[in-house]
Amino acid sequence: MIETLSSWWDYGHDWANANTGLLFGLAAASLLGLVATALLVPLVIGRLPEDEFCERRAPKHRWHGRHPAWSVTLRVLRDVIGVLCVLAGIAMLVLPGQGLLTIFVGLLLTEFPGKRRLVLQIVNRRLVQQTLNWIRKRRGAPEFRFANPQSSSRKDRLARDDAKSAAMTISADRATKKNTSS
Repeated sequence: MIETLSSWWDYGHDWANANTGLLFGLAAASLLGLVATALLVPLVIGRLPEDEFCERRAPKHRWHGRHPAWSVTLRVLRDVIGVLCVLAGIAMLVLPGQGLLTIFVGLLLTEFPGKRRLVLQIVNRRLVQQTLNWIRKRRGAPEFRFANPQSSSRKDRLARDDAKSAAMTISADRATKKNTSS
């Protein structure tokens, strides 16, 4: 067993020595991605409208209503960048970098069925809302307004269901008292 580990170690060491340029390039790209994310994410969050997460339907893009060729070109470009971010994020799961955040940004850029519902599920978590509003506050932008979540965390859904059942019990008791008193 030790001989096998030693041979794997030797193979990995030899491969790393033979590919130092590739490894330095990947490390530089990862560091560049980290810096770009740290600079661009707060900028994008600060520029979003404060009612971005109020509607269940996604808002129309700025290029909606422009020339169809231009609109399709921008949508395809955005999807390509999103897929590249997802792939880079997957690579960053084993390389230095912020893999999960890059995957999330890539998913936000791409278009797929159920994307808005996924975004609202993530954004309707209290910690995410606090973080987004903290970033906006530091940028000098007004806080986001969030819709009343229909599908948030299990704990929140259970609390809502308990409140609904208590309200229904109270209203049923009132209706029963009203019917018996008349």
